[in-house]
Amino acid sequence: MPTFKPPTYEQVFNPEPGATDRSGLMRYYHFPVGYSVIITNGQVTAYPGTTTPTQAEIDAADVGSGYGGKAVFIGGHVYEITASEANLLTNAGYGAHIT
Repeated sequence: MPTFKPPTYEQVFNPEPGATDRSGLMRYYHFPVGYSVIITNGQVTAYPGTTTPTQAEIDAADVGSGYGGKAVFIGGHVYEITASEANLLTNAGYGAHIT
């Protein structure tokens, strides 16, 4: 069974909203943040995904092998997916994230 790990991007530590001073040691602190990918009515979230899926988007998602029995793949996790989900994700540009 194929697996899918949604894409990530590197977040730079920002001590408080609007802060621009990165002169301290924390300016070296970077961490990966995952994009979430949702399949709704056979349509996949545009690459690279969304960083903030809403509850309405999750509720509207197709039945699938992701989060909560839906075709919702929350960033930072690895999911076993079906062959049809793998085809949809590959066609939407996520092929490099499927093993």
